[in-house]
Amino acid sequence: MQPIPYLFFHGDAAEALAAYAALFGAEAPRILRMGEAPGGAAHGEPRHVMHGAVRVGAGWLYASDSADPADRGAAVAVTSPSPEETRRLLAALAEGGTVHMPVSATFWSPAFGMVTDRWGTRWMLDTDPAPAAEEAAEAEAHPS
Repeated sequence: MQPIPYLFFHGDAAEALAAYAALFGAEAPRILRMGEAPGGAAHGEPRHVMHGAVRVGAGWLYASDSADPADRGAAVAVTSPSPEETRRLLAALAEGGTVHMPVSATFWSPAFGMVTDRWGTRWMLDTDPAPAAEEAAEAEAHPS
């Protein structure tokens, strides 16, 4: 697992990510806009960034736009290998903290949740969809 800084903006995430990419000599940012989310899964201004990413050296910067002023600043994003690990991490970080989104399936992840720990650090916990997809394909190929 590799922690990744997740930055929150209010309508200018795409501009900021493009500037960071230029600053660090990186490729253009990968951007998914609210209006591109499948089935209207995202709420907000269609042109705003739902999720953006810029590769900086061996690491990443993630970002999105939010209409909520409480979302100013940053969070730490962590992708775990399994839904069980994501649930374990959220439960441990929630002790004395606040769960903002319980772990649940999303269109991008089999298990995703958000929490602020007791020290005020915001966490976005995700699950790598590849192992879940591989397990499903294996089960389909070899039914019991």
